Amino acid sequence: MRRATVYPNWALRQHERVSEVAFVVNWFLEGHANKLTFDVGRFDLAQVDGIERSEIQIRTQWDVTF
Repeated sequence: MRRATVYPNWALRQHERVSEVAFVVNWFLEGHANKLTFDVGRFDLAQVDGIERSEIQIRTQWDVTF
């Protein structure tokens, strides 16, 4: 599980923030030479004007070492 919050420009926009909550799974193949990563995350964007937007992102990544 991964959780993060970022305040992009705190000095100018104190109420603007980006938050992420994600569930991540790694699967190693052939030792650590190949790795599959799958994650599902929800991203929330709170803006100064009070509007909050969110989206769900699904990613798959394959890392290969050669």
